[in-house]
Amino acid sequence: MDEDVLDLENRRRIYQFISRFQGAHLREIKRALGLEVGVLGYHLDYLEKKEIITSKKGKYRKRYFTKALSPGDKELLGVLRQKALRNILMHILLHPRCTFKELLGASRISKSTLSFHLSKLRKMKLVAKVKGEVKEGEEARGKGYRVRREDELAALLITYKSSFLDEA
Repeated sequence: MDEDVLDLENRRRIYQFISRFQGAHLREIKRALGLEVGVLGYHLDYLEKKEIITSKKGKYRKRYFTKALSPGDKELLGVLRQKALRNILMHILLHPRCTFKELLGASRISKSTLSFHLSKLRKMKLVAKVKGEVKEGEEARGKGYRVRREDELAALLITYKSSFLDEA
């Protein structure tokens, strides 16, 4: 990494923040560092041009990462930075094969919002529906959900747990 790029205090603070909070978006960085949007945008663009950081544009937000992360990890961290999606994934991780009704009770969001989020997670191939499979010692159940890429997700949650500001 070109050390001259990080000579300016604001750039160094931005880089350090992104290193700790991989997948943070512009407003999140702005609030944490107290920088104006224009100043922050300028430095983020500069750091990207110098290939110190990268960004991934989602439907609503552009998220920033250091260069070290794989594209798959960037995608997962982008999802984990969204509180509602993170809570749904965490519940399914902790309660494999949980039903829609169980998720609804645990998430405290409306049916339509939960349905929207589950659809999004299924399209991203992060969650799958499972049908009444019964393992030894378990009771029969109807349809439920399970997390795909469980190991990757768990590793990122553990690695970046201090960067999630809520009690995930």
